[in-house]
Amino acid sequence: EENTTYGNVVADIASELGRKAARAVREHSVVPWNIISDPGIGFAKTHAQNELILGRLAAIQRAFPSGFLRKAPMLVGPSRKGF
Repeated sequence: EENTTYGNVVADIASELGRKAARAVREHSVVPWNIISDPGIGFAKTHAQNELILGRLAAIQRAFPSGFLRKAPMLVGPSRKGF
């Protein structure tokens, strides 16, 4: 998988996760309290981006555009990654 270019890693990830969560609620009737966010450690990101994400998890959660997602649990799966 190719690395993704981010303008602002924190804002870009929060925005993308927010869009996907809102779509799940709107189009697939997922109830908000069943949503867990995952910033995607290791997927199309550089080593530096992964380190930044791990150090800024709270900032990513605060940057979510939707209130319910700010309170949702966050899953981080860094095990067995090659970064």
